[in-house]
Amino acid sequence: MLVHLTQLFKKHLGDEHVYRFGGEEFTLVVNDDIEVAIITMDKLRTDIQNHQFTYMQSTLNITISIGLVGIDAHEHTHLSEILRLADNYLYLAKNNGRNCVVNGLTKISNKGKETLTK
Repeated sequence: MLVHLTQLFKKHLGDEHVYRFGGEEFTLVVNDDIEVAIITMDKLRTDIQNHQFTYMQSTLNITISIGLVGIDAHEHTHLSEILRLADNYLYLAKNNGRNCVVNGLTKISNKGKETLTK
C-alpha cells in the first residue's frame, strides 16, 4: 500500500522530494509558492481520497491529512522549526475532521475547534 501511496505522491509532485518520516508520516518538499503548493496538496488529497487501494485481496479507501509549511528561501529557518510547524498543522488537520490541508493561511473555526492563525 505504501508503494501505491508513494506513486500518487510522485504523480502530483513529479521530481520533487518524497521522504517517509515515520510509520504513517511523510515529508514532501514542494518547490512552489504557498498558493500553488496548497492547490497541489489539495489535488493530492482528493486523488488519495478517490483512489481504491488493494491490500490482501481487499479494497481500501483512505484519506490523508496534510500539514503544509511555506518558507521563504531567503530566511534562515531551521529544519527542526519547519518540521515542528508542519506537525502542528498536521494535528490541527486531524483535530478538525481530517482529510484536509492545513497551513499558516488556513482559518479554522468549527464549533469551538482551535482557530489557526499565522
